[in-house]
Amino acid sequence: MRSISRDTLRRILEEFPTVAWGETELNELVAPSFGVITGFQHLLTEVKGLADVDLGDTPMAGALHRPSRR
Repeated sequence: MRSISRDTLRRILEEFPTVAWGETELNELVAPSFGVITGFQHLLTEVKGLADVDLGDTPMAGALHRPSRR
């Protein structure tokens, strides 16, 4: 997967003009500087990793137990 760029985000906004984001917001998605928000690229990489998991190779979850009521 290629890294996300400001130009890519700008083209997405042109195609889906639902939110009027400024350059500050786009820059924060590409290269976060506040330290609290995960970078958009990191999020996309995580989502791609989840999408690549073959659920057929994933073992069944253990039995689920309801907590007893007292």
